[in-house]
Amino acid sequence: NHFEAVKFLKKIKYKGKIFCPLSYGSNKEYKKSLISSGKNFFGENFIPINEFLPFDKYLNLIEKVDVVWMNHIRQQAMGNILYAMVLLKPVILNRKSFFKNFFETKNIKIYEPDTIKNIDKLFEPHALINNSKYSIEIVNPNNNKFFFESITRD
Repeated sequence: NHFEAVKFLKKIKYKGKIFCPLSYGSNKEYKKSLISSGKNFFGENFIPINEFLPFDKYLNLIEKVDVVWMNHIRQQAMGNILYAMVLLKPVILNRKSFFKNFFETKNIKIYEPDTIKNIDKLFEPHALINNSKYSIEIVNPNNNKFFFESITRD
């Protein structure tokens, strides 16, 4: 759902840098079209990531961003989402995301795409701290069994 996110950011006249991981998947035409649109809309602020980064470099990228927006709806990128939360990054998920409802049942603050319009005003430090604490609990080996069982039910 990259195009949906890029069009939304264009609509709200987003001015920040956009790092767009495209190293997974194999549809070259999709990537080419997305990169063309992203560059057309945002110029040098649109930064496609076309090659797999070594794990530590990918984590460094997450550390540098202000917001993590995962616009997919499938069950993917949980490690990236949790890592972002541990780092006190606000996480925006697609309204249809499998993870959105799971996090909300655990009182984890997940932001809506519209939130990015007022990025400096709406992110709540206490919610980010709570998200970080919960994420650390999830990645604790003593808690993983419950977590993975809970997200694979249904």
